[in-house]
Amino acid sequence: MDKQNEYSTWVDNITEFENFFKVVELPLGLIRISKCDVITDVSLFINSHLSIIKAHNNNIRYKSNMDRLHDLKLILSKNQNGSIKESYKRHGLSYTLIKRNDLLCIYGVSGTYTDKIIHYEAMLIRIRKARSIAGKNLPETEAILSDEEFGKSKPDRHFQKLVEAEAYFDSWTANLMYHVKGKAEKVV
Repeated sequence: MDKQNEYSTWVDNITEFENFFKVVELPLGLIRISKCDVITDVSLFINSHLSIIKAHNNNIRYKSNMDRLHDLKLILSKNQNGSIKESYKRHGLSYTLIKRNDLLCIYGVSGTYTDKIIHYEAMLIRIRKARSIAGKNLPETEAILSDEEFGKSKPDRHFQKLVEAEAYFDSWTANLMYHVKGKAEKVV
């Protein structure tokens, strides 16, 4: 269903957004919802956008606010379903997902007192198997490396420039896909 049809009745969508954002875990760091839209304070973003669409209900001029809330909801829904996070904080640094595929990801790392990215980390996405902890069954999830694991295996690496990180990302993706394809051919 496209966004135009989905927003034909804003009242229902506003209620849905309010209910969703009340229960979802909000990220602390930066979150990118498009090439041009980076959210620095998710809670403030949600509150301001909800206020705007409530005040201008069904006014097409404010549809972009509805679209951005919809995009954020999709991203946060993915994060709740076992995918790696779009953004997180670790040791006072903010990590923002820049690029990913099924095998690898690149995070931009921002400093403690600035939103400016100071370096990039390319890493393999690990799969944590389904498990049971304290009687609670946890599904299979994607995971990124702990500090102790980072750099112990290829392709995990730091870069100062995004262009270098992306070239490395593309090279390793091709390399890993080649090996996966080769194993599949041998199995047949």
